[in-house]
Amino acid sequence: MGGNLAKSPLAALFYTALFHFIAVFLPFSESYGSLLHSYEPQISPIRHLLLVAYCLWIVVVIALVLWFTEQKKFKSFLLLLPTCLGVQWAVPLVQQLALGEVTGAMIQKDTLLHLIQGCGATILTLVLCFLLMSQKIAAHTSNTPSPKKYKLKYLRLVIFLLVLPLIYSILQFVLGYFLAWRNNAFRAYYQGGGNQGIMYMIIEMLLDAPRYAVFSLLRGMLYALFSLPLLLLLPGKRVVYIFSQTMLFLSGAFLYVLPNPVMPVPVAVTHLIATAAALVIYGVLSGYLLHTCFEAPKPAEVAKNAPSSKGAEAAKNPAAKTAPAAKAPVLANTTTRKAK
Repeated sequence: MGGNLAKSPLAALFYTALFHFIAVFLPFSESYGSLLHSYEPQISPIRHLLLVAYCLWIVVVIALVLWFTEQKKFKSFLLLLPTCLGVQWAVPLVQQLALGEVTGAMIQKDTLLHLIQGCGATILTLVLCFLLMSQKIAAHTSNTPSPKKYKLKYLRLVIFLLVLPLIYSILQFVLGYFLAWRNNAFRAYYQGGGNQGIMYMIIEMLLDAPRYAVFSLLRGMLYALFSLPLLLLLPGKRVVYIFSQTMLFLSGAFLYVLPNPVMPVPVAVTHLIATAAALVIYGVLSGYLLHTCFEAPKPAEVAKNAPSSKGAEAAKNPAAKTAPAAKAPVLANTTTRKAK
């Protein structure tokens, strides 16, 4: 594990460089492109360091999952890929991609290109992590027994997939009101009216803009669906799964601290606090509930499928043969009788 973590800073720097490199070749709109060029000289070194920290955060999660998974090599890569792309980029940008950016500075094409930028950098970084850590994966899994066959409870999974989006929506609106909507700068950015209470805000949204409630449910559903491949990687590691899933969920909140020419820093920080609080609670809760959908094999089944001790010894030493049973020596009677 330590070797994988030691390689994480190198992969994070590669991830950061890819971010900037891919953006050079993307045909952003003329208005947004000019805004980016005028904004780049104003980016403080701290914002650049935050981008490196964001990339390091993702790489550490990848290293953690690759170390603890019982899946081997290429299958672990294929399962990690949709989780990283979906949780990091698709879910946080789905509403903006469908409805547009609130200020109008970014058109939907710009949002799509931003999605391509993030996904491209993530795919190449995941390939690099797989190449750097594949030897560690092989060494870690070569001495371990074959993974147990966990049973998936489909009915429970379907129930949770229907309930979790509602939980996410409640968390988003409640925490979003108390941690963000009461902020005057936040409401001014989103062209909201005065603060008249949480119930008024929810009722007004449901009557005037129900699409926001629909997209909130959609994001809750997508977060749960994109975390299922990660669940297949860690069926017997509940704590590791909850921790890694929550860290990946938080990557959607950390997007607000990356350099952004459209959103002012106070609004971005407010967004970060509200979104991170909701995603931490949702990540822990959904991770626990989804992991209970896997049923570990019973001890009787494990013992039945496990090779016997004699078979194991024979497998270790196939040349050994069972020695024939030795006959007990016949002891001569030491007592003799004298014949007279």
